[in-house]
Amino acid sequence: VAAPVPAVWADSNCAMMLSRVVASIGGSSVLSAAAAGTVALPVGMLLHRALTTTTTTSPEDDDGDATGTSGTDGDWLSFWAKSSPCPGYQPGDGAAAPFGADSNDSGGCSGHQPLSHVTLDMASLSVSAKYFFAISAVTPRPIALVSTQSAEGVNNLAPFSYSGLFSHDPVTLGFAPVTSRAKPGGIKDTLRNVVASGECVVHIISDWYVDAANHTCGDFEDEFAASGLTPIPSETVSPPRVAEAAIQLECKLRTTVDLPNHAGDPVSTLVLVEVIRAHVADHVYDKSKGVVLVDKLRPVSRLGGNTYAQTRGCFDLARPGLVGEQREKAAKEAAAEAAAKQ
Repeated sequence: VAAPVPAVWADSNCAMMLSRVVASIGGSSVLSAAAAGTVALPVGMLLHRALTTTTTTSPEDDDGDATGTSGTDGDWLSFWAKSSPCPGYQPGDGAAAPFGADSNDSGGCSGHQPLSHVTLDMASLSVSAKYFFAISAVTPRPIALVSTQSAEGVNNLAPFSYSGLFSHDPVTLGFAPVTSRAKPGGIKDTLRNVVASGECVVHIISDWYVDAANHTCGDFEDEFAASGLTPIPSETVSPPRVAEAAIQLECKLRTTVDLPNHAGDPVSTLVLVEVIRAHVADHVYDKSKGVVLVDKLRPVSRLGGNTYAQTRGCFDLARPGLVGEQREKAAKEAAAEAAAKQ
C-alpha cells in the first residue's frame, strides 16, 4: 500500500527533516520512494505521525500543561520545538555544519566546516534581479497590514513586508511602500493617506486571515469589501481597525524617509509611526505578564517569491551573563506591573 507524500515535503527544509526522520527509523530506501511521491506503509504512517505532532508544550511550562497549539493533520511541525537546534552547545563551540554529510546530529555544535559562498556585486544586477534576491535572502519578514483613510473618507487596506519594530519608547513601527507604476506620481494610496492624515492602524497578520489579507494586495476601490475583512472604528485615529486581527495598533506618523536609487529616482519610502493605542485579543494576551502569546497569535511572515511562512518549531535561548540577568529582571518587573493593573 502506498501513501501520498504531503506536498510540503518538497520544501528543502522539510526534505532535511524527512531525511532525519527516515534515518532515525532506519530505512534509506524510503527516500527514493519519497522522491517518487509515495512512501510504503507502515513507514509512510510513521513519517506522517512524526510530522503531525498532536500535543505541544512551551519550554516555559514547568507544570507540563500544554499551552502551545494542538497539532492536527496539516500541522506538519509543532509550535514548540523540544530544544534549540544545538542543545549541546558550549561557549566557543561555534556552529554545526548545516548541509550534507557534515551535519552534526549529536546535539553539539563543533566541527563546522567553512561554507562555500557565491559573491554577488549588487551594482551589476538589474533592478528585478536585486528585488528577487533581496526578498528571498532577507527572511522571514513580518507583515504590516496597514489601514489608512483618505481626506475624502475612503478607507484603504494593504500589506507590507518591508516592515518591522524600530523602537520601544515610544513604541515605533516602520513599513516601506514601494513606488507603484500604477499610481499617480508612483505614490501608493497608503503612503499618500498616511502623509496627509498622519494616521494609520497597523495589524499583525495571523494565519486565520492571511488569505484575506493577501487579497488586499489587489487594486480595489474597497479592499475591506473585496477581501471580506471587517472594518471597525478606531478610538484615537480615523482609519478603521480590522476586526479579525488579534493585534490592532493605532498609530500616529513620526516621520518619513525617502529611499531613492543612485540615480535619484524614488524607489520606496520608509514610514515611521508611533503606536498610540493597542488592542489585543483576550485569547492571545497574557494579562499576568503583559505579553502577547505568540503560539496563540500564530503570526505569518513573508519569504521569497509568493511564499509565506507559519511560525513553528520555536525555542527559547536565554542571553548570556549579566545581559541575560538584567533582561530577566526587567521581564519580571514588567510582569509585576501588568499584574498590578489587573
